[in-house]
Formats: sequence, structure tokens, C-alpha cells
Amino acid sequence: MMTFSGKIRTTDEFLPGIAWAAHRGAGPDTAARAEELLNSMLLPGSFRMTDRQPDIILFMSGGSERRALELADPTRPVLLLSIRGNNAYAAATEVMAWMLNNGRIAVLSDAVDAYESGLISNWKRVAGAMQGLAGTRAGLLGTVSEWLVASDVSAVTLQNRFGIDLSGMPWTGMPDYSS
Repeated sequence: MMTFSGKIRTTDEFLPGIAWAAHRGAGPDTAARAEELLNSMLLPGSFRMTDRQPDIILFMSGGSERRALELADPTRPVLLLSIRGNNAYAAATEVMAWMLNNGRIAVLSDAVDAYESGLISNWKRVAGAMQGLAGTRAGLLGTVSEWLVASDVSAVTLQNRFGIDLSGMPWTGMPDYSS
């Protein structure tokens, strides 16, 4: 049985960070075009533009792969979105391949498709929940039964992926309530 302690922040309070990536020679209007696209899909005030550890990276052109990798936080999943045209999707697929080859968690989509399918809204909820879990503590009472093949999660994995500190307590350390 797993128990949690600490305040978990609700996803309603969470504003996902969104960054854009483009090649070095991109025009000075690229930032404005990225923000305009995002404002057409998301409610004003429901996200924040950032250039550090974004939850979502919007590819505005090809040749933006290195910039996207510099932006991404190695400890958190990232949603990779691309505009249609400018070789943006090709750059995003290159970054997605790099993420997979390096054990990183990422999801790739066309920006408009992600908006229309609800992927962006779902990603915001997941990213908010993950941020809310960071710094919490979980307790494992007993051990995972030996016949379960996918239910055991290591303390290292919980710490590295979610920022959760896991403490174990053996059944023998628990009071006997059987009588």
C-alpha cells in the first residue's frame, strides 16, 4: 500500500511554460508569430512564455534542433509541437528521435492537431500534476508481491522521474490489529 504526505498543488494553479525554437537566422517576428499561434489555441493567461525548462517546445522552423535540446529540462517530460511548414516538423522529429535514444520522455505532434485533439490540454494537466508531486513523500507499507511483474517501482525511479521521496516500512514493523 502506498501513502503520500505533503501538499500536492492542484493543476488549476499550474501555468505551463512554453518556449519556441527556430534556426539562428529566423526573422525578428518569429517570437511574435509563435505567441500569436499559441494565443489562437490557448486562453490568455493559461500559459507563460519562457526560455528555461519549458513543458512545451514549439518548433517554428528547421535547424532548431540544438536550441530545442538546450531548452529541454533533462529531468522532465516535454511536449514537442511544430508548425506546418518551414521544415519545423523535420526538426521536431529529429529532436524526438534524440529524446528516445537518450532515455528522455517526450511526445511529438503537429501544433494544430495537438490543439484540436485535446493533447495540449491533457499535457498541461499531466505537467501540472507532475510538478505538484515534486518534493512529496510516499510510504510503501510491506513489499510488492513476488507474482506482480510490473508493479514494483524503485525509489530511485520515483525520485528521478517525479521528485518523490519513497520510504519503505516492512509489515513486521506494523502494529498487529488482528485481535
